[in-house]
Amino acid sequence: MSRNPRGGGGGGWGGGGGGGGGSGGFQQGGNQAWPRGGRSGSGGGGGGGGYNQNPPPGGDQMKMMIAEKEKAMQGVQSDPKFADSTYINVSPQQALPHVTMLAFSPKSGKQNQGHTLALACSDGMVRTYDVARISGGSQGGVGGGGDVTTANAGGVESVCWEISDGSNRMVTTGHDGKVAFFDPRGGRGDKVSIKGIGLSLAVGGGGVACSTEDNEIYHIDRRTMKPTKLALDGSGDKISTLQYSPKGGHLFVGGSSSGGAGTVKLFDVNKDYSIVHSLVAHTGNVYGVTFSPDSKWMGTGGGDALVGVWDLKELACVRTVGRLNCLVRSLSFSTDSKYVSSCGDDALIDIAEVETGRRVHAVPTGGIGECTAWTSGIMAYSTWRQQGGIAAVKLMKMN
Repeated sequence: MSRNPRGGGGGGWGGGGGGGGGSGGFQQGGNQAWPRGGRSGSGGGGGGGGYNQNPPPGGDQMKMMIAEKEKAMQGVQSDPKFADSTYINVSPQQALPHVTMLAFSPKSGKQNQGHTLALACSDGMVRTYDVARISGGSQGGVGGGGDVTTANAGGVESVCWEISDGSNRMVTTGHDGKVAFFDPRGGRGDKVSIKGIGLSLAVGGGGVACSTEDNEIYHIDRRTMKPTKLALDGSGDKISTLQYSPKGGHLFVGGSSSGGAGTVKLFDVNKDYSIVHSLVAHTGNVYGVTFSPDSKWMGTGGGDALVGVWDLKELACVRTVGRLNCLVRSLSFSTDSKYVSSCGDDALIDIAEVETGRRVHAVPTGGIGECTAWTSGIMAYSTWRQQGGIAAVKLMKMN
């Protein structure tokens, strides 16, 4: 599907002696995933000299888009693995506030099997649900859940998990300019102040990284609990998303350059977070960066409505998925690393086979797709309808 998927090609990604590929590594801007020009009407976040963003569809336009997607999907043949999936509303009895992010707890030992789903909510709370205790049926809910924890006053923008002393703890950030650390089961938590509204989080590298609305990045050392602002290259980049590499040696930062191109920059944890690589990944802002559980693939989602699948070892884009028409807000790999789901303003979730890029299933959402996340046999997704302010979180359970 991509026109020139491997861009600058060759030699691993340890350029400049950073490990892996020696002098054969990628140089700045050396690898591009531009299979075609940007689509009209599919722009992404402007700020800081980035390109213009068209507002999400609303009202009658959203209704027309939903109808068109449902009609188009009538001819889509889902793989048997997905065809008989059960769909379950996480909170059928209580209305949810706007849910900005979802995160499943990681597996760690016998007691933590990755079944707890955390919701970052606009009311400043984090809600958790035990998806292992599912009461079946499309109108059923999730048992053993609905626990609510105060996290960030004014609204939670991001939530993730960290493993501490064999137990899973949550980390959040949001509108109060703080990064909060706490155990959802109760007990004392910690808060670290940063400058500005916290937008994106990543756990790894001996601590936590957080980006802000002012396009700054802070690293919080878990031993000292002190934040350190990272030195950026002064290019006026927009920062949208953060993710540590599977082994924790690099921080991947997605966003866009002052010229509008979607970039992913690599910060070397062991070199005082210096920038060692810069990839031109999309023609529009990069909104999502994620890694497959088997550490083989990196996925990127952009304002150009494309999903990029990258060979992580080579840092080369091997294929793109281009079935969405609007910006890609979120993407996530299945736990077996065979599938990648993506969503945005299209009113559906596309699920593609990683090895081929072909669609294996599509889920109509009835509104903007905010986030997707996977655990064993289950994909969770959150949606938002601007008209009426209706939020929903649902589970797709494969049978």
